[in-house]
Amino acid sequence: MLKNSVEFSVKNLYFTSMRNFLRHQPYSSGFKIFLGFSFFLLFSCARQGMPPGGPVDRTPPRVLKTIPPNRAVHVSRTTQIQITFSEKMDRASLNDALFFAPRPEKPIRLKWHGNTLSLMLPDSLLSDQTYLATIGTGAKDRHQNPLRESFTLAFSTGSQLDNGRIFGRAYGTGSLMQIQIWGYILRLTPLPDPETESPQYITQCDANGRFRFRNLSPGNYRLFAVVDREKNRRYVPGYDAIGFPTRDAFLTRADSTDGPLFFRIAVRDTTRPKIISVFATDESHLQIRMSEPVDSLDASNPENFVIRVEDHTPSETLAVRVSYRNRLNAGQIILLTARQDSAVTYRLRLQNIHNRSGNLIDSLKASGTFKGSAQPDTIPPKIVRISPPDSSRTVLPDVFLSCLFSEAMDTASVPSAVELRNAGGKTISGKFLWKQPDFLKFKPDHILKGDQYYRWHFFTNHMTDAQGNKMAEDSLTTVFRVVPDDTLSEISGVIKDPDSLAAGPIFLHIQQSNKPGLQKSIRLKAPGAYRFLYLLPGTYGLSGFRDENRDGRFSPGSLKPFQFSERFFVYPDTILVRSRWPNEGNDLELPK
Repeated sequence: MLKNSVEFSVKNLYFTSMRNFLRHQPYSSGFKIFLGFSFFLLFSCARQGMPPGGPVDRTPPRVLKTIPPNRAVHVSRTTQIQITFSEKMDRASLNDALFFAPRPEKPIRLKWHGNTLSLMLPDSLLSDQTYLATIGTGAKDRHQNPLRESFTLAFSTGSQLDNGRIFGRAYGTGSLMQIQIWGYILRLTPLPDPETESPQYITQCDANGRFRFRNLSPGNYRLFAVVDREKNRRYVPGYDAIGFPTRDAFLTRADSTDGPLFFRIAVRDTTRPKIISVFATDESHLQIRMSEPVDSLDASNPENFVIRVEDHTPSETLAVRVSYRNRLNAGQIILLTARQDSAVTYRLRLQNIHNRSGNLIDSLKASGTFKGSAQPDTIPPKIVRISPPDSSRTVLPDVFLSCLFSEAMDTASVPSAVELRNAGGKTISGKFLWKQPDFLKFKPDHILKGDQYYRWHFFTNHMTDAQGNKMAEDSLTTVFRVVPDDTLSEISGVIKDPDSLAAGPIFLHIQQSNKPGLQKSIRLKAPGAYRFLYLLPGTYGLSGFRDENRDGRFSPGSLKPFQFSERFFVYPDTILVRSRWPNEGNDLELPK
């Protein structure tokens, strides 16, 4: 009531003002009528109110009817294919999500009449051929609701439908519904190249990454999982994400189903690392700045770095004593050299250096010059980071202790200056492992006892770097507590491999959900029983792979040259771990 009263008062004031304004203006009567009518319309259009319409549409669209009917046979070669939806569709999204196989040589035109889509084929259909019209989950209605799952219309111009099926799952980050599975018939394209050839078959993954091809003819198929960002049915290296198969699919009349096939997709790094700069920090140290992080094993081999005197005959070399990748800056390599001559310009050349994706260094960017330094190395080393940190209270009994130094150390001087003791003062024996000359790991010989405190002591005045400089501090001590035994639990099971001829160790990895720091890995020499011990309560994801090339890491495959991905698995559910309740029977099987 109050709102209506206020609105009436505002209107009355407005029209009174307009009448007085027009009455005293020297305009013609016709113009005054026009002006007054214009202000009336403007006022009327400016009225505020509740927006029209009802609840927001959240219902996904459905396919109601097709011509020809799904799974029809003896379809006329001149039949016009029609698909009717339950509501009006976003036409642009459907254009990108429609796949027709076998693909005709010329493009298909799409024609809409209301909710019905007609496929205008450039030529008549082939005889005795099974056709598939697939609409992926990228198709959306006008309110941007996507199809719940891919829809496939299958029909045949012959007397029967092909019944081959291939199914599987793709894993990746982001929305899995954007992943397409591209299929190539190997008898048509023996070496399919997604960069230049459109696939004969395409389907789209659902929200869980699952996919399925139906009504395929017998034969060999090679599949790729691709995020086609340009939507042009072409893979763009370094831009589109791609996943390579672990094997090809094979269908026969007698065995018409193959799967599951698995894919792990990512944007593959195709760039080669290169040198950005080389700088001598003192007379015995070099800093190499790279365009990207390089493989740590390559960086730790001094033979991969050759230093020669520039413009000098006969050629003289400068010895490289130690090399390693900076753990605080993965794009930087540190070299410890023989004493440099400050009057000389040197040329450094890198060889056999790869980035983390396995790309070899660019030969045109693999060298750089630097001026020798006369500055002696007098800076004492420091301890940069210790793990577990001081005062930690949730350390696991099977912990590896580690220490990162500011530079390469004299590895012989450190072990005698480090000791681990329990609360009673007893020394805990163990092994010292140098991952690289600035990074030390200590593995206790025995599992640490739960609910006890330990002291890790460094007699730093006895430690020296590789050049003989002592640390400035006299000593450093950290204290940590191991969690009580009754807080922990374990995960166990058996892993099998149906391929009896397969070789290579099996790597298993678990990671606590939403806590990336809580993770563990184990290595099995062969299929069999596994156990993850000393786990904190929570939910864990389990995955693994068979390291067939025995390089210690997962090989995802490649396109050029083509290589299959190593076989991997992802446990379908998270695994709940409760204190003192071992979670057993988590059996796994590697894909065929």
